[in-house]
Amino acid sequence: MCTQNKYLQNLKDNPIFQLSLSSKELFHSNFLCWLANDKDTNDLFKKLLKEVFGCELTYDPEKYVALREYKNFDFCICEKIQKRNVDENNPNTQDEFSEETFEPGCIVFVLENKCKSIPYKQQLEKYQEDVENYNKIWQYEEKKLRKDTKKAYRKEDGFPPSVEPQFTLLHLVKTFAGKEDIKKPESKWKLVSYEEYADFLQKYIDNSQDKNNSQAKQFKKQIIEQYARFISCLDKYFTSKIPQDIVNNKDWSEIKDWSEINAPKELSDLRIGDIWQKCIANMIVLKLKEQLTKKENEQKKYNVVLNMSAKDLLNKEDEGTISLIAGFTHGQALIDVKYKKGDNLIYGIQIQGKQYRYVVEMVNENPQIKELLQKVWGEKIPAEYKKECSFGNTFKYYHRDIAGTVANVIKDIIVDIADAKKIEPKN
Repeated sequence: MCTQNKYLQNLKDNPIFQLSLSSKELFHSNFLCWLANDKDTNDLFKKLLKEVFGCELTYDPEKYVALREYKNFDFCICEKIQKRNVDENNPNTQDEFSEETFEPGCIVFVLENKCKSIPYKQQLEKYQEDVENYNKIWQYEEKKLRKDTKKAYRKEDGFPPSVEPQFTLLHLVKTFAGKEDIKKPESKWKLVSYEEYADFLQKYIDNSQDKNNSQAKQFKKQIIEQYARFISCLDKYFTSKIPQDIVNNKDWSEIKDWSEINAPKELSDLRIGDIWQKCIANMIVLKLKEQLTKKENEQKKYNVVLNMSAKDLLNKEDEGTISLIAGFTHGQALIDVKYKKGDNLIYGIQIQGKQYRYVVEMVNENPQIKELLQKVWGEKIPAEYKKECSFGNTFKYYHRDIAGTVANVIKDIIVDIADAKKIEPKN
């Protein structure tokens, strides 16, 4: 406890942490952009890019530009393309390159920052697809640039970027559903924890002992040192608040009651209570996946996928497939278990706050949904709770209050899904 209090106080005393509170993930992207674009910190950024983020690119500000929130990427590096100066009122004038204006070309590096959220494979795959599509539009050959300033350098079919795009995932939470799939070589994403990031920055500062630096350089060094201490304390404090037996999947008894999955007050005060809840929800999903795919009982073994929407589950997967989702809405973690029962039908369990929800979900509206809700879940719900609730006309549910430990809730989910599996949608 003493160590936790030390980390907590260090965070509160750190001015860089206080500055980060307005927009945590954007703050880190801004910091990276500063490292890349400031001439006094550019060498540090080059080392960081290669030694920590695993990018083979040698960052040269004359050839590349670092951007944050460009095309919805947290942080990326693009080839730097000079614009041509064209007098639109005199089309006969010669084009000239401008040394002061440029536009981003092909994307060669993307960093996805997950300080306040949990990564999932489908999202990362979408980012790779977005980069590929963007680069197809912006392929170019410098000797054949177009003169039209509004369509400068756009080519339907040009040359590829000078290097193969590379991808890095920077994450605070160390254990999350789908991590092993993201780590596979074919995913193309290099995983870097905030702990590794902080360690590198601190070692760089410790080894930078040039006392002849200007006052401006010394000030920048102090900023980097405070930032490194901030993210190191954030990582250590956050990690210390997660029960380690849960992290190691050994024992869930430390959470005596379901209500204890809500974030501790001190984490909420630091504005990281949401990521704590997301972390716990993800670990519950991992435990559910383990239980649902056990080999001891083949009759109850399921095909389980992670973070798949109802639409994709119905369109892409076989009947009987279960999608497990850990989400966060309305200030609370959400656990969603979707069981595909037909081409347009899902039986599900959804947990949020104090509610245990028995769900029937359809992509297309169907007047039978009320009847199905009663048929599938009617016997599970006590009479006093049997009030139909809905989100629109395709998602209806009953709910009851949650009581007991997390372990008991997990058992309830598995039993309820097994029972629902036996019920056919037609009378």
